[in-house]
Amino acid sequence: MQLLTNGTAQKSLDDVDLKLVELLTQDGRAANVDLARALGISESTVARRLKTLIDGGWIKITAVLDPTKFGFTVTALIGVNTDPKRTVQLADEIVKLSEVQFVGITTGPHDLYVWVNVRNLPELWSFLAERLNTLNGIRSSQTMVLLDTKKRTQGRIY
Repeated sequence: MQLLTNGTAQKSLDDVDLKLVELLTQDGRAANVDLARALGISESTVARRLKTLIDGGWIKITAVLDPTKFGFTVTALIGVNTDPKRTVQLADEIVKLSEVQFVGITTGPHDLYVWVNVRNLPELWSFLAERLNTLNGIRSSQTMVLLDTKKRTQGRIY
């Protein structure tokens, strides 16, 4: 077990756990028997380790969508400057907007970064003018439209 800064104990991941996670990032639908074979361990050990990883909040097994296949052809990254007293509350409000895929509170030139997927440029304009920039406490925003996406992943631990 590893003691975290909040005083709770959490299981440490070993090399087998990390390799299991790596395999799942390549194919989240891999069968336990195939994972066991790749790792050189039993299928029941894979099942137990997967349950521990999921129950412990280390991983979620989910589908990764290609937004363009669903008609969302415009992706934008929006740097948002906020009233400092409202940054966290604004982040909590922005995550509820359906177009939003990611919200991060950051250091640097912007207080928040917001990633959105929309169907077209008029929809992006509508999102910015009618939904995002009307929220109380937003001082300014800077929108960057992605011209092409070269890599999209859920995370990296190895």
